[in-house]
Amino acid sequence: MEGNLLPGFTILMPTFNSESRIRRCLESIRQQKYPQDHVQILIADGGSTDKTREIAEGYGATIVDNPLKLAEEGLRVGMSQVRREHVVIFADDNEFAEYTWLSTVEAIFEAADRLCAFFCRLGASKDDPPVNKYYALIETEPLNFYMNRNLKQYVGSSVRRSTVGINYHAFDVQPAKPLVWGANGLTYRTEVIRGIWDTEEYLGDNDAFQLMIESGNNRVAYTRELCVFHHHVNGLWSWRKKWGRNFQQHFLVNLDTRNLNWLFVPHFTVKLVTWTLYSLIPVVSIPLAVARALHDRDWHWLYHPAAAFLQASTYIKILLTSEEGRAYLGRWLAGSKKARDVAP
Repeated sequence: MEGNLLPGFTILMPTFNSESRIRRCLESIRQQKYPQDHVQILIADGGSTDKTREIAEGYGATIVDNPLKLAEEGLRVGMSQVRREHVVIFADDNEFAEYTWLSTVEAIFEAADRLCAFFCRLGASKDDPPVNKYYALIETEPLNFYMNRNLKQYVGSSVRRSTVGINYHAFDVQPAKPLVWGANGLTYRTEVIRGIWDTEEYLGDNDAFQLMIESGNNRVAYTRELCVFHHHVNGLWSWRKKWGRNFQQHFLVNLDTRNLNWLFVPHFTVKLVTWTLYSLIPVVSIPLAVARALHDRDWHWLYHPAAAFLQASTYIKILLTSEEGRAYLGRWLAGSKKARDVAP
């Protein structure tokens, strides 16, 4: 095995003052019907001042320091300490929904030829707030839900396979037809991903997946029959704060060094403008949300117009009021003008 990797899984988890949620996450790991001596829980902690480290140590976790605090930096710091053949990118608000999650994923890796990564459905538990159940419907944020429907196409055009009672799809991802996969249970074959995080620059979790695909390690698997609960947000306002922080700190500030090919899909500008208009004009988004709610018999779809409006308005506010936002707008407008000037 490359680098003396051992059989089993490393659960790699960035944390910072996570005592209110990490115990539930760790319980779901230790309750797995899988040999626990083959499970490494690796915590990259950003200097917690509460009981996060104490709780993690109680579950046998290995803790490394993440001086830059950001979750993405925690993954970079922790990746060099991964000791198992497979590494699961986990968040402290994640929870395995099945006791057989690890054993089933291991069987899929063994059955699927040259498999590099695995992902499953993101869900919400019964005690999650309503907005989190809306999140479970789209499994991402409203913008990505609108922009990228590639997973449905990959699944629809691939052969359904079965192992240990689970149906899954394995397929090759094309770099120009990306997937928005990053954390929340995304499982890699360690030997194909660890070197990608060997960088000093900011590396978003979606960026790392895209870089792996572009390197030729592009066989992945997906199933909806396994689930990771993502206890993501308590309300739309807290979600809005996350959008604002991520857009400004992770997108605008680090734009020049990131691989954003997973985001800048074909016809990106047209899709972005269409989504912005759709999001800001409720007379369009509300009837569509009602239609989805009736079709799926799930009233949580009614959160969609408000969520889309808040995300779009948050991004617009940051673009107009922040220094980084105005600089990005200027560059984008200059690029658009240049493209018009050279157009035939």
